[in-house]
Amino acid sequence: ISEDLQVDFDALSRLVETCRDRPVSSILVTGATGFVGCFLLNELLQITSINIIVAIRAKTIDEADHRLRAVFR
Repeated sequence: ISEDLQVDFDALSRLVETCRDRPVSSILVTGATGFVGCFLLNELLQITSINIIVAIRAKTIDEADHRLRAVFR
């Protein structure tokens, strides 16, 4: 994989640490049902307790839940 396509989780962790010093209550994640988005969301879930909002294109909440769980499987 090209270096410019790789996710820098250390930089992500530093960003989250920076956010801890500010009044941030939520992080919005889009693209979480894709390959990279799934790994990004997984990393966020492991390194922070900040509320994470995941935007998923679906007709119902159940469908969105199913899509996200399928990606994590």
